[in-house]
Amino acid sequence: MSLLKKPTDMEQEDLNRGLLEIAHNTVTGLMTGSSLPAPIKRNAFKAFGQLCTAAIDIPVAYLEGIAVEKRAETEARVKIINTSADQIAKQMDVDPEFARVAVEKYGHNF
Repeated sequence: MSLLKKPTDMEQEDLNRGLLEIAHNTVTGLMTGSSLPAPIKRNAFKAFGQLCTAAIDIPVAYLEGIAVEKRAETEARVKIINTSADQIAKQMDVDPEFARVAVEKYGHNF
C-alpha cells in the first residue's frame, strides 16, 4: 500500500490556486518595491502574464479534447443510424427515408 495518495480533482485545484496566489504575491511584491527599475517591472508583468496564460491553457486544452471526443462519438452514432436505416430499407424494399425515420425512432436501444 502506498503512503502517497493521488490528490482528488478538488485538492489539485486548491493546490493550483494556492501556487498561483503565491506567484502573484511574489511578483506583486517584487514590482511594488521601489528598488526595481521600470524596465524590469514591465518585463516582470509580462512574464507573470505569460505564466498565468500557460496555467489556464492546460485545463482549456483538456476540456477542448473532451468536447472533440464527444463530437466524434455523436458523428459516429449518426453514421451508424443512417447506415442501419439504409440496410433495413434495402432488406425491406421500402423507401429509404421511411426506414431512416423508423430506425431513428425505434432503434435507439442498439
